[in-house]
Amino acid sequence: MCVKMKENYIIETFDPLKATDQELFEVFNLLDILFKEKEKDDPLPTKEFRLKNFRHKNPEIDSYWWLLKYDERVIGFSILNVRNKDSPSYEKNKHIAYFQMRIQKEYRRNGLGLELLKKIMTKAKEFEAITTLQNNTSYESGFAFCTKLNGILCLESSENRCYIKDVDWALMLEWKEQGQIRAKQDGRSLLWFEKCPEDIIEEFCKVYTETMNEQPFGELESRPLITPETLRKSEEDFEKLNSTWHAVISREKNGAISGVTDIIFAAYRAHRIEQELTGVKKEYRGKGLGKWLKAEMLFFIRKKYPNVKFISTGNADANAAMLSINTRMGFKLHQQIRSYKFRLTDLEKRITEIKNH
Repeated sequence: MCVKMKENYIIETFDPLKATDQELFEVFNLLDILFKEKEKDDPLPTKEFRLKNFRHKNPEIDSYWWLLKYDERVIGFSILNVRNKDSPSYEKNKHIAYFQMRIQKEYRRNGLGLELLKKIMTKAKEFEAITTLQNNTSYESGFAFCTKLNGILCLESSENRCYIKDVDWALMLEWKEQGQIRAKQDGRSLLWFEKCPEDIIEEFCKVYTETMNEQPFGELESRPLITPETLRKSEEDFEKLNSTWHAVISREKNGAISGVTDIIFAAYRAHRIEQELTGVKKEYRGKGLGKWLKAEMLFFIRKKYPNVKFISTGNADANAAMLSINTRMGFKLHQQIRSYKFRLTDLEKRITEIKNH
């Protein structure tokens, strides 16, 4: 159903950090509708978690919100995320801002996306450094919208899920045992932690950043930078949001970190685990380290979190090596994700063309 909007809608600025609980609940009602559109079987996040999450600010990012309302009901929103000077990657990435837009299904294709986007554009132009906007979407409507706006398709990726019941545990045991045999021969060991030990944090952040940035990023311009300060802040945030970060690293005979894999367990969605990075330094590849780390983590998850139903991870479609490992582990496609970028000047011209058409 497509509802004719005419003049019955309004767009309001919104600050989730200052909003009342009731105002946030109105946004959560929309989020529930959007969630059910994409996730048919997963339980909804709790309102308690969402309250805590919405009232938590990332000190490196300034967020600007707009709510789209129809007959006083929230039917959409847009967000502009701007990196500020507290971010360690500010100087390198200050020209890029990120935006999100979501509109309830039956209210799409009414030109409301353009109205929300104009709010984003007006705000972005207040920042002299910003020349580029980036976003990602997993909605078919989002793909069409970005294509209509002449967005540059930068990266195609996917969310893949591995259901514990479908894991080939015999193969995982083989990977684990092979890794242990090779580790014994080479003098390699594993170190597990939930908070990074102080004596290795500098090296850990360097290895994490290096291996993360070796993944395919297509034409996306921003690159992640993990520092001891940002890692400690992340650890604090996990605790505040009732989540647990688990990492395991492989260390060579000389003590050097050769590989890493990490996961996040959030109590509010105890049915799933988020698999984050799995990375191996170039000079240590070809030794089965990636498979060993992934297998060890899988056995850890089965023991530590026996009620988890699946593991979710994101992969660039061009990352053939990791996709091969994940496929053999049992990961399957859940949804496609596309990332786009827009030059601010080009986007402004395109919006004018569409409005005048």
